[in-house]
Amino acid sequence: LTTNLGHLAIDLHRPHDSARARLTSTESEEMATRYAGCRSAVILLLSVEVRRVATSLTHSGGHTVRTPLPHRTEPTAPYGGLVVPSPITNNLPDIGFDAVKWTFDAGINVTRGGGPNGTTTICITGNPSSYTKAVLSVATAELPLQPYYFIADTWLHAIVPGATAFETPKLKVSGVEHSSDHVAAALTMSVDSVWVPAAVQVTRSTFANDAHVVFELSVQQAAGVFCARAPRLSTTLPPPTYTYPFPAPTSGDVRVAINTTRRKPFEGRLVSANSQLQSLAKYGVDYASPPVQDLLRWLRMPSLRFPGGTVGNFYNWKTDSCNLPSVDNCTTHQRACTDPSVLFRFPSFAAAMAATNASAVLLFNMIDDSVADTVARLVARAAALHPTPIDWIELGNENYDAGQSCGNINPTQSNPPLAADYVRFTEQVVHGLHAANGSVKGGVPLIAPPLFAKDTWEPDGWNMGLLATKGLYDGFVMHPYVGVAGAMFTSATAAAILEASGVIRGYLEAYVQRAGSQRPLLLTEFGILGTDTGTFVQSLGEASLYMQVLSLVVTDTLNIVQAGIHILLGGNPTSPNSLFVWNSTINRTVATPTGVIWWKFIRVLTGSTLLGTTAAGPTLPSGVPAVDIQALQTASGGLALLIVNKLGVDAVVFPEIDDHPRSVCTVQVFKQPPLSYTTWELDRVEGLWVEAHTSADSVAVPPMSIAYVELCSP
Repeated sequence: LTTNLGHLAIDLHRPHDSARARLTSTESEEMATRYAGCRSAVILLLSVEVRRVATSLTHSGGHTVRTPLPHRTEPTAPYGGLVVPSPITNNLPDIGFDAVKWTFDAGINVTRGGGPNGTTTICITGNPSSYTKAVLSVATAELPLQPYYFIADTWLHAIVPGATAFETPKLKVSGVEHSSDHVAAALTMSVDSVWVPAAVQVTRSTFANDAHVVFELSVQQAAGVFCARAPRLSTTLPPPTYTYPFPAPTSGDVRVAINTTRRKPFEGRLVSANSQLQSLAKYGVDYASPPVQDLLRWLRMPSLRFPGGTVGNFYNWKTDSCNLPSVDNCTTHQRACTDPSVLFRFPSFAAAMAATNASAVLLFNMIDDSVADTVARLVARAAALHPTPIDWIELGNENYDAGQSCGNINPTQSNPPLAADYVRFTEQVVHGLHAANGSVKGGVPLIAPPLFAKDTWEPDGWNMGLLATKGLYDGFVMHPYVGVAGAMFTSATAAAILEASGVIRGYLEAYVQRAGSQRPLLLTEFGILGTDTGTFVQSLGEASLYMQVLSLVVTDTLNIVQAGIHILLGGNPTSPNSLFVWNSTINRTVATPTGVIWWKFIRVLTGSTLLGTTAAGPTLPSGVPAVDIQALQTASGGLALLIVNKLGVDAVVFPEIDDHPRSVCTVQVFKQPPLSYTTWELDRVEGLWVEAHTSADSVAVPPMSIAYVELCSP
């Protein structure tokens, strides 16, 4: 499952036959598409109605006041904007509106010659009760064997999606002979009233049984206006583009009130990482490798998760490797753990935890291991890790997903999995673990919306089934990912990334509404997913997500006990979802921009105390703060600020402590070009935080940057 240009696009061969029987045929097609081929990390749809009116926000303990700021003038007609390339690219068929005959449903407004280079523009005014399409049929034989892209320039205004993930404006390609063969890009986010390209990737194998395919531009059961022009095919994508996506505020000033009586000691598990290294086996890299041991000693991450996510569902603790499929006889599961010859090197992991005084969050295999085996694993792991504490045991990874649910917890391989089956087995596990070790805690996986929106909080769904067990489980686990654009990076992608902190806050507040604020919650994976190549914009967006988590912790909004970024160490130098990557050219571990930021988080947060922080300043169009600020008392006793500036201008921050202004002593800033994704050797990381200018009573944080500010003693 991948996302393209901030829209969900799912590339699959054929939908699974296991789509829910209770859905209508249309719903079954769409739901099967959403479930089929999902990767281990659940990618969530970001559905944001981006408004043109920015606001000024004051937020403290859940109280919000907004004041309108000047808004951008809307164009009188949506026909200006991008200068599009020739519609014929890479010798593929020309599918432009002026080159071939498209079929337009009634109500579509067609304007000939109104766009750049005389291109034709179509506009669809959506209706929540209708599905309006512009379509073109093309013989499959005319299309390339290699993957290609269906691209169009798009313009959205006041879009209100329908109740399900596919009720949106969209680009879609479907088979004529087999309509269930399809891929789609659901336009669930964009910058309002701005032209941006959208794309969906197409592979020939998807339509192997179709003589013709249909290219579609449409609005399905959604409100708002969708315009498109210059539909085209290409084997390559346009280069990424970046323009700051939001109107400039009238002022970048931010007043920060720090309340030293509201205090929350920082727990080490709150800066953690998901850390399976199986993908690096081809390089001979694992926990026993000197470079990995050196990384862990240098980084000193206070907490790590072992053995990882999906792989943990099929991990054999006795052999320290993967189980073969014959162990559980699962037929539909997503087996990410396939090679029994690859060792996970648990003894080396345990040694690194002891050497760095870190704690471990262990994921146990609920699919294959019996209750007795699970208890024996706990006893053995506790002995091996001593004196490193085992604070939490995760009872499986994302077992609400049919691809990760079978064996003990889903004996009939129901799709979707049933909470009752999961509870029936894990209840025995919990009692066994508590009997063997009274201090260990067990957490179970909840769905984070909205990918599985139909079941997230339904009375008979997975989440409510687990919450209904009352005090059976010690806590719950969520993976609140925010999904954004994949194939193309545009201003819409940047907008979604910069506003993602509001999405993750919504996920967590929905949990509080059902579970209350006191039941422990572990975020053993979180992040921004969907982009193919990393950017500094995404690194800044993930820092903003984490700042939201800290603000929820210090205000006691909910009891977050662990927060693990995804992922510690990967093998792709351009991967957007790794703190560090293995550079096989120089055979060294290098830091990504996200890794540089998390290095600073670890340095300043470990041993600190979070302080009540109220910031009054500009917001982004969806209402989230444009500048994230968290105050803390450092381990040495000083007062400091972490600041993420998501504005396109300087954020001028004026700090007050207990109603008294406080001067700024030192400022360190980390900033990179928005589209860059440089990696650095570890000995260069500290030097990337550059001393910045400050005045006596304020600090100017540069646009699109993160800063660490130390305040002067009174």
